[in-house]
Amino acid sequence: MPKYINPKAKTNIYIDAANMFYSQKTIDFKIDYKKLFNFFERSFALHSISYYTGYDPSNLEQLKFLAKLEELNYKVISKPIKRICSRNKKRIDKANVDVELAIDAVMDMGSYKNIILASGDSDFGYLFEILKRNKKNLIVLSARGHISRELRQLSDVYIPLERLKGIISRQKITPPEAGEVNV
Repeated sequence: MPKYINPKAKTNIYIDAANMFYSQKTIDFKIDYKKLFNFFERSFALHSISYYTGYDPSNLEQLKFLAKLEELNYKVISKPIKRICSRNKKRIDKANVDVELAIDAVMDMGSYKNIILASGDSDFGYLFEILKRNKKNLIVLSARGHISRELRQLSDVYIPLERLKGIISRQKITPPEAGEVNV
């Protein structure tokens, strides 16, 4: 971490759930969001952590997951997906929350010095330009291959998601061997 980034300074974290979802498809582990929260809490003066997502109101597992995040002190910002039929009759699910994330990051600017954006989406380039003008320290957390050139260039620090595997990955539960009992 560069010396000018003080981990003891108030830090806000903004998670682009869609970007993290697709990142997890290309890395070889799933994120344990309790471990992720604990990592950030140990590593920075965590002021707030927000999770931005679209959701399917009929998906009970997804609703339980979002409720669990709230129990873990994540601020969940969500909106229901829209189902759109394309011209070729293919169903497309949409629920972009990038605007909400960007507006919140700007509105919260007075409450933090460090911002961690868990996304590699180039749409956040203009947000980073605004934050940089306001002397915010910009940290990006994203998987390799999922970070845009713009965000990498604008950020003060890029943390590859893969580097945190041993800290934030979900444990794989293996079934017991024949004759063994898991306690």
